[in-house]
Amino acid sequence: MDLCKLRTFRMAAVMLNFNKAAEVLSIAQSTVSTQIKSLEDELGELLFKRIHKRIVLTEAGETMLFYANKLLSIEEEARISVSNRQRPAGTLRLLAPEAISSNHLNRVIRNFLESYPTVNFDISNCSQSGLENELRTESVDLAFVFTKHIDSINLHSEVVLTEKFTVVAGSRSSLPKHHPADISVLDGQTVLLPKAGCGHGLLLRQMLNLDIAKPASVIESTSIEAIKRYVVSNDCIAVLPRRSIQDKICSRQVVELNWTNSIDIELTMVWHKNRTIPEPLAYFMNLARRLKEDTAESKAIIGDEYQR
Repeated sequence: MDLCKLRTFRMAAVMLNFNKAAEVLSIAQSTVSTQIKSLEDELGELLFKRIHKRIVLTEAGETMLFYANKLLSIEEEARISVSNRQRPAGTLRLLAPEAISSNHLNRVIRNFLESYPTVNFDISNCSQSGLENELRTESVDLAFVFTKHIDSINLHSEVVLTEKFTVVAGSRSSLPKHHPADISVLDGQTVLLPKAGCGHGLLLRQMLNLDIAKPASVIESTSIEAIKRYVVSNDCIAVLPRRSIQDKICSRQVVELNWTNSIDIELTMVWHKNRTIPEPLAYFMNLARRLKEDTAESKAIIGDEYQR
């Protein structure tokens, strides 16, 4: 399978526009069309379909994009390993919730720096209100937000993992650990939540039915570490990504409640449709796409350790 065709297909799949893909790749639009047609003939499947005035990936196209990313990532790793040439420099500017920066992106960045050791990172906590403008003006290269859908025709989005949240209470709490718990246990309690900026604060409020429940007070913070310290030291309830509070659960500094409904929130990678994707950013995005696989493996390991 021709890697040149795969690169053209991937760029067209990212841009969902053959003209823009041609501009980024510095080739003619007709070349993009020809290479994709050739790839479709080779596979015996249509990779794109036209809906009104735009193109979208077919189911076969979605599957092919997954494998194209894998194949091109392997090709890039091989090329970097063999070549000793100087890697690109510069700064990647990311927006991400603190829980994702500390629990997931650190692994992505570590792997990225093995191939691009001279690239810097600028990571900020995100605010969805100005997200589109920041991506449009390229003051931010890439964002990660807790949501399944991005309501903007100007932004591309892709779910990269599903984060499991859990409800915990301080170890001195009299709340039952094993009995099913629901919104009734929130009555009269102090409830701590991550701040709404990256999308999960609002979703958690909805999932916990805080408009119906009657907590004494609700405290929101952008700092996951601050919430962890507060719930360990006080008789209150907190809702956090399970991975971020796992150590406190295992050491019995907090009690995990048996919440009746699963609290799972999708993490979505977002970038602007008009953004030119330079090589280092494309490589970082490919690494981020592996988060779902890496998280599934680490969950199994964490589960085994927790059972022991």
